[in-house]
Amino acid sequence: MEPNFPPQTAFDRMVTTEQNQILKASLPYLPPSGQRALSVYTKFMELSNTLSLFPSSQENMRICADPGEPISPLSFLQEIRKYTDGPTGNKIDGLLQMMTMVQMLQIMNEPESRES
Repeated sequence: MEPNFPPQTAFDRMVTTEQNQILKASLPYLPPSGQRALSVYTKFMELSNTLSLFPSSQENMRICADPGEPISPLSFLQEIRKYTDGPTGNKIDGLLQMMTMVQMLQIMNEPESRES
């Protein structure tokens, strides 16, 4: 049974090409010296693609969130949870549960604050 890998982030999809994925998949079938060279080459190509995301030092990265849209801690944790497992995933789950409970308490207390 194959391990369950997390999905690729938007950033990974932008810097990794289909050709790079094919090269990475071929690594186990090469001799050690070929594995080393091909590994370095695929990572260099990803670095090159990453650098192309920043056309100049003055521009924002093209994958950044809409600057007018507020970033909520809850949505941030939900997003990164997709890419975690084990103890880290459990910690994030605990934070998400705690934040959800706090939100529920805030909602439940809203009518009380209006009555005062």
